[in-house]
Amino acid sequence: MASCYLINNGGNWTDTTKWAASDISALANINDGATPTASDDVFLTGNSGQCTISAASVGKTLTCTGYTNTLTHGAFNLSISGAITFVSGMTYTPTNSASCIITIQTASNTFTTGGKLMPSITLNSAITVTLGDNLSFMDSKLVVMQLTGNQLDTNGKTVSGFSATSRPIIRSSAIGTARTITNATGVFNGVDFRDITSSVAVDYSAAALFVGDCGGNTDITFTTAATQTATGN
Repeated sequence: MASCYLINNGGNWTDTTKWAASDISALANINDGATPTASDDVFLTGNSGQCTISAASVGKTLTCTGYTNTLTHGAFNLSISGAITFVSGMTYTPTNSASCIITIQTASNTFTTGGKLMPSITLNSAITVTLGDNLSFMDSKLVVMQLTGNQLDTNGKTVSGFSATSRPIIRSSAIGTARTITNATGVFNGVDFRDITSSVAVDYSAAALFVGDCGGNTDITFTTAATQTATGN
């Protein structure tokens, strides 16, 4: 396991010449590190330049404390085994693509978005991902949050889609196999559910951006259905 710091002049995540072994080396653009592996802690700091994900990329953790540059996420999977920390001072630009995915893999951890709009998210393995702040999704009809187990703890935070017509589906990875979301005081708004069980009974019938029922859900009261009519020539 190593620590990988993106150097000051930035570059592609998978470019082995763009990583340093320390933050001091990163500031000096000294390439004494290597491309992050799934066992490595990845750091984007105040000494790091712009970062681009232009191929499938991995890391053990991702920490962006102090980062004020731009992380551009192309139509590829970013797979992180543990905690992810984005910060408000950075810019995060995910691509509007079904292939633009953040996958959290193997360790129970905290996911902090820093107020950034997220692309699709997949939670893998028998882990628990606890939200460190509110989770908001990008303006896209392609966004999916997929659970392969009972893995999400809202921690009293709000999970929301972009708008009433641009919202994610939160679903089990297997149709007909329910996943439980730990949700004592969390709030969902502008999302749809499929095969999701809430750990406590919740009522989202008054959600401003609506909450939709795609089937197989338990202990969730949804927005009252209404007939919509489209007219035109």
